[in-house]
Parts: sequence; C-alpha cells; structure tokens
Amino acid sequence: MLEKQKIYVKQNKDYIFFWIGFFILLVTAFGIGFLLGNQNNPTPIIIEKCSEK
Repeated sequence: MLEKQKIYVKQNKDYIFFWIGFFILLVTAFGIGFLLGNQNNPTPIIIEKCSEK
C-alpha cells in the first residue's frame, strides 16, 4: 500500500508542490491582508437624517 503512494508522489511531484506552494501563498496573502486590514480602523461614518421642510 505504501509503495503505491510513493509511486504516486514520484509521478505527480510537480503537481503536488504546485498546490502546496499555492496554498502557502494563499494563506500568507490572506494573513497579511487580515493583519493590515485590522490596523486601519477609521472612525465610523455617521449618517444624519435629512431635515427637509
């Protein structure tokens, strides 16, 4: 059983490393964006009622 998995990994090494690299890049980009987004805390926009007469 382990031999089949070894053969599969050897045959698809480029494909596996591509997806691992893509996942690491995705998680890193999400983490940086999340951290930078939390640092930018602008004051909330206050919408007042329009008083037309």
